[in-house]
Amino acid sequence: MLHDPLANALSSIKNAEHKGKQRCIIKPASKLIANILEVLKSEGYIG
Repeated sequence: MLHDPLANALSSIKNAEHKGKQRCIIKPASKLIANILEVLKSEGYIG
């Protein structure tokens, strides 16, 4: 059971980066998570 979808999304990104992957699929997805990830991308924290 997922209690914190944003933390899970960030962990998925971190794990994918650690494995050298260039893409990561975030599930479950929501508009809030998408907006937060867009801000992180525009600020240069994620690629």
